[in-house]
Amino acid sequence: MNVYKLNIEDNIAAGFLKIVIYLSPIPVGIELSPKLKNLGDFVIGNDDDSDLILMPGEVNCEIYFQEHIKDLIDLFNYINYRISVAWNEVYIYLNNNLIWQGFIDKDINKLKLDRQNKTIKLSFVEQFAFVKNYDPKTNPLFYQNLNDFRKITDIIKDIFTVPFVNAYVNSIINGSTIEGRILVNYTDYITFQFSEFMASLSFYYGNNSNYSTLADVLKSILFNYNLICYMGFERKLFLIPRFVEFNNIIQINTNELLSSPNYQAISPIKGVKVKVWKGSYPKDDTNYYIYTLGNYVQGDENCEELIIDQPAGSFPGGGYSGIAVIYNSQIYWIEFDNIRYKKLDGTFSDYKALYKIIADDNWSQIRYPRLKCDIEVNGLFDKWMPGYYKLPDSDIVFRAVKFNYNFLQNSTKISLRQAGIMPSNYRLLEDNSYKINEDFSKRLLEKIIGGTYQLINYYRLTEDGQYRLTEDYNKRLI
Repeated sequence: MNVYKLNIEDNIAAGFLKIVIYLSPIPVGIELSPKLKNLGDFVIGNDDDSDLILMPGEVNCEIYFQEHIKDLIDLFNYINYRISVAWNEVYIYLNNNLIWQGFIDKDINKLKLDRQNKTIKLSFVEQFAFVKNYDPKTNPLFYQNLNDFRKITDIIKDIFTVPFVNAYVNSIINGSTIEGRILVNYTDYITFQFSEFMASLSFYYGNNSNYSTLADVLKSILFNYNLICYMGFERKLFLIPRFVEFNNIIQINTNELLSSPNYQAISPIKGVKVKVWKGSYPKDDTNYYIYTLGNYVQGDENCEELIIDQPAGSFPGGGYSGIAVIYNSQIYWIEFDNIRYKKLDGTFSDYKALYKIIADDNWSQIRYPRLKCDIEVNGLFDKWMPGYYKLPDSDIVFRAVKFNYNFLQNSTKISLRQAGIMPSNYRLLEDNSYKINEDFSKRLLEKIIGGTYQLINYYRLTEDGQYRLTEDYNKRLI
């Protein structure tokens, strides 16, 4: 009995579910239509607060067959053979929308046959597992010219799209507020968003690559720009700052909670060591500039180590780090102390070195105790997606580190980690996200004779995060 494709279809709480399993490179031949017996949670991420790549984990599926037991045993043996010789594709649809694609897990211990109940248990792995160990030295994405410059966001997206005939990811959601400036004609500063940052492909790929796998390339980029990468079920790749910046914050309402938050404490980090590459080879400790904060102890689980390969501008050892932008069709390098980001209150940080932003601003959060909690809410990924959340009756902003989507019950368990504190003067938008009030005003005080203060001007915060003088600028005494 040769089976080339399995279709599993069922109406569940989340909607119409369809799972298609290809057991041959050419999907033709006999088709069976087994029934869905059970479906495990769809999981994105894990409980590790410091993990940078949060991908869909394995999906466990149990299917029932009405066919004769002999046919079922033949099918089981055929699946066992197929996973031993090839990666077998799996596509999962919800309400006819593709939400997941990958392969049957090659671990034969996860393939099980229940003869009495006529069921087969399968485990599926997301497609990124197939390519994450490619060697960057071999130019596995087949770039024609490694000296070309490419946007950082496109370099990230390529890792999830180029190796696949049918790429799952079709867009990137960029949550970074980092921006850099260049000096033009020695007189004018021009500012560029992170989405416009570029790097030479040769920095990551080719014979001189210092990375062992594609996953290492991705992790290095994420570390470098203080990002977390989430793979969503809407065929989107989310890039989220590790700690909340001026991003949308989703308000969770009490009537959406299926369980009460159970808060726990996260131990503070004792110290951080930042290793900034000097630009010289080999990449060992002799060619890294070391920057420490707090009481860093090697090997202590309550200490963190960050490795920065592109500090912006000149390396500490000379030469340029490779962060570039294009202005008037020319390549410009972003200099060392010309990076900033938009803070949660809508204002910008001071311009500083990129590694200082990553180190100093992270350290300001992780050096103190933080909170974590697990919640359960109704609905799935169309409501609960990677990003930041605020719970009822609290000003704490959380970042989601793990989602457990239960399609059979149409519910989601979310693991949250504190990522900031909500400042005052925010308002709730119609989409349940928060933004700072556009008319939030700032009065500037000047000390005058006699030790008193005079209100010299009246400013308001504009949409671009800058303070502008209002029309009512009369001086008043207080």
